[in-house]
Amino acid sequence: MTRATAADIRAGLAVFDQQGGEVGTVETVDADGAVVATGKVRAKLPLTSFGKNNRGLVISLSKAQLEAAAQAQTPTQ
Repeated sequence: MTRATAADIRAGLAVFDQQGGEVGTVETVDADGAVVATGKVRAKLPLTSFGKNNRGLVISLSKAQLEAAAQAQTPTQ
């Protein structure tokens, strides 16, 4: 796996975990990061969080870990 550049991270691309499991899809990208949608949550990650391999974009969190982290960051009312 190599580090992804800003040019590698585009809306619509699939995001995988380090074991090859699908995490979600990149929804939007800007200078501050990329929003990854899992189908359950949307989480903005810094561009430096992304790597790439022969399958596509890779992050260190699994889908379940990303969803748990996103839900923990969302304030309850």
